[in-house]
Amino acid sequence: MSAVRALIQRYGFALLLAPALVVVFVALPSFSDYVAHFSSETRWYAMLTPLLVAAGALAVLAGRRGWAPSLLEALVIALVVRVAVVLVSRGLTPADTSVQMHQVAVLVRTGRDPLVALPVGVWNFIPLMAYVYAASSLVPIHWDVASKIAPVGADIFLVVMVGLLADRNGPTRRLQYALNPVTLLITGVHGQIEPVALAFACGGLYLASRARAPEAGGLIGLGIATKSWPVLFLPGVLRSLRRDRLAAIGFVALAPLFLLVTMPSVLNSLSHKSPATQDRMIREVALDPTKLQDPAIRHPDLQRDIHQIISYRSLTGWWGWSGALKALHKDNLINNMNRPFSSPSSLSRSTLLLLAAVGAALILCWECDPVDLTIGLMFVFLILTSGFSVQWLMWPLPLLAARPSRRAGVYMAAAALFCYVSYYIDSAHLHWPIISGLPAAQTTIDILSIPVVVVLFFAMPEDFRRRLFPFSRRSAPVVAGADPEPSDTATASPPGH
Repeated sequence: MSAVRALIQRYGFALLLAPALVVVFVALPSFSDYVAHFSSETRWYAMLTPLLVAAGALAVLAGRRGWAPSLLEALVIALVVRVAVVLVSRGLTPADTSVQMHQVAVLVRTGRDPLVALPVGVWNFIPLMAYVYAASSLVPIHWDVASKIAPVGADIFLVVMVGLLADRNGPTRRLQYALNPVTLLITGVHGQIEPVALAFACGGLYLASRARAPEAGGLIGLGIATKSWPVLFLPGVLRSLRRDRLAAIGFVALAPLFLLVTMPSVLNSLSHKSPATQDRMIREVALDPTKLQDPAIRHPDLQRDIHQIISYRSLTGWWGWSGALKALHKDNLINNMNRPFSSPSSLSRSTLLLLAAVGAALILCWECDPVDLTIGLMFVFLILTSGFSVQWLMWPLPLLAARPSRRAGVYMAAAALFCYVSYYIDSAHLHWPIISGLPAAQTTIDILSIPVVVVLFFAMPEDFRRRLFPFSRRSAPVVAGADPEPSDTATASPPGH
């Protein structure tokens, strides 16, 4: 606990930003209402795009000129930019956050299990963020703004973590992360869960580097309780620890199991509102209360909920190799790869191959620096996955900002372009003149994903790539955690710059 106390003593003033964040979100609803009166086109072209371009340009300049603001200054910049993006993007938020996460919040507040109440694939997570969303829905502001309080707060915390994880030039790198257009899009426009999961995972990786095994494992467990993919941080945590690895693994399981086991009692304690009040709340989020009378929705079952969580399948056919096959109209090949290997409940062929590839990369690259190992495993996953969601591109960003590889800036530029186009298409609802229709829009995403996947390969940490492909052209040895060459463009400008 001494490392945690030292962290609080050194950066305790940053904790003041948490209540300040709530005040900012609550104090500006009138401005949010004012901005919402502008058309979607005006807000996207005249407000959001210039803001992203300016942030990206400043991030590049920060690297080139060595700007090194204090931590407090970096946090204030991060807060102001993210709040601006949140307010401008009201009404442009994708439906999974603006509609489905609102439904999750109301279901929890009325004592219903969102894992069962919503259609398959809508909500397949351990209930940590469901509780956070339920609390956020109590804030008396528009849901498009309230839903982003936790992601924005977590993303601001990640600015601190970037400085702590940086091998050098920490003040510059945390400023670059604060201005990164990819994080602004995923956090401010989409309001996705990724920043919360990353905050826990990066905190765990940092504490592991300080040999705090129980605390590190506990934070990784909270990350997994937020979304499942922070398990990719676990090898880096174990690699950092020289002892107490079993203790860390034990603490990883603590938070997910606790949240699952206590979910029935938590939901039961929230179900005492009158039936009329519950029906009104449910109708307000476009759900039919008559379809939510199944006793299974009222009484969570641990075995059923675990099966629901592990049976999740992400969208396929619009990223990497599956997107290329989709663009070539080879849907039958995609279906064959995504078919369950044996029984209907088993993993698909593509998932088994993906897990085998990540496992092989872990074995080959185990001796890498823990941060490089974590970045590399995420890159292998993103290169080979058939399923994909655009927010996944944020996974490596805090670590890349802290320890930029040789071509990290190229990856960030490619990711910014892909995110921008994806959110443009989604927020425009395919009604704007530049989008001719869903097939054309889908093909655009398929094609754009290919160069991003290629960039992922070349942006791998040098030592990780050499170990993964020992037959490739030999390069000079790389000191763990150091840049192979200066990386002034650790954060690149968004599309349009």
